[in-house]
Amino acid sequence: MLYLPFPFIEFFDLRAVYLRLGLITAPLPVTLKCLEAMYGFTPDYVTRSLREFVIHCGFIQYARVDPKTKRRIPSTLASIVDGVTNYIKHSLINGVLFSILIPCAFMPFSTSRPDTDIFIATDINQLLNNLLAATMVSFSLVYSISGVASIIQLLGGFQTEPAVDNPICCSSSPSDFWGNRWNAIIHRG
Repeated sequence: MLYLPFPFIEFFDLRAVYLRLGLITAPLPVTLKCLEAMYGFTPDYVTRSLREFVIHCGFIQYARVDPKTKRRIPSTLASIVDGVTNYIKHSLINGVLFSILIPCAFMPFSTSRPDTDIFIATDINQLLNNLLAATMVSFSLVYSISGVASIIQLLGGFQTEPAVDNPICCSSSPSDFWGNRWNAIIHRG
């Protein structure tokens, strides 16, 4: 499963970094869901039927589940519109950030130390550059996953759990950041 994208990339001579990255990372959640099944961590609602299991493994994101009925929450027109709006919003945010930051090589704050200096991590401008880079990665992840979530709602007919839940601004601790709010797809797997 993890090897599958490489012959595809070579055969089609794909050179765009975003396409290559997308193809290389796509099998990872499916692989994690297979491991989840092998070691008995599959959610209960998935084990009701083969159809539920295939749907669970076939989509990259986890379904939002009603706590009372233990069934996937179906997508609605409102949830689809919300997902597409979120995708467009993050598309615009990413576009503005990239337009501003590409000319300065993604480092708008100049540092007083050379890059090879061991104490560069204590430079306030370097910390600001790192915070900005982390924010961009977070927005980019939300952008790509919200696009995928919109497609899943249309094709799969169910709502999905958020993959990134505003980790930089809303985390209460480092463990909340890494365990609950950052890239939940990988952490659940």
